[in-house]
Amino acid sequence: MEFLIKYKFEQILNIDEFCYPNVDELFGEIFSVNGNNNEHQTKIGEIHMDLYYCDTHHDLITAFDRSGVAFEIGNLIIDFNRNELIKEIEDLIRENENPNILVINQLTLFSSFRNKGYGKKILKGIEDVYIGKAGIIILKSFPRQHEIRLKGSKEYSELKFNSLEQNIERAQKSLNKFYEDCGYKNLPEVDNFYFKEIPL
Repeated sequence: MEFLIKYKFEQILNIDEFCYPNVDELFGEIFSVNGNNNEHQTKIGEIHMDLYYCDTHHDLITAFDRSGVAFEIGNLIIDFNRNELIKEIEDLIRENENPNILVINQLTLFSSFRNKGYGKKILKGIEDVYIGKAGIIILKSFPRQHEIRLKGSKEYSELKFNSLEQNIERAQKSLNKFYEDCGYKNLPEVDNFYFKEIPL
């Protein structure tokens, strides 16, 4: 089984009117592909990621103040006095000489494609693709079936989140184990926030 992500990428070229010029926002549809020319494609999920360019002259604090999750991550990895990454993160990404950070905001697989090992393969594929483009991946582990804004929504029903673990503690523990099995580590020793280096 191979996978394909078709990204929607938008960029405003007028920097004066663009608050986050050092961030690429990527929305992707995930497909499983079969056949010699990938002609058989089945949509199996979606992904939302941000790529932060941390070696530019643009403001790092402002870049991470663009969404709830981004702000939470920014609070963990930025030294607000210096407007630079904290030393622990700088040391991690200095090793592979790429200061850019890839943040995975959301990875969702449709119900019939869960528990088949696809999520692990997709994450590994993303890591391989971003070698040389980012030095580290950061994410917040949180089971989407417990997002308050989704409760009772059409999206909640369509994604069959009601079939997933409804006890939030068990769901969180299971999701954390998934990321740990994929090689992610606590950032830095903070519950439910994970990172993984992208080696050259």
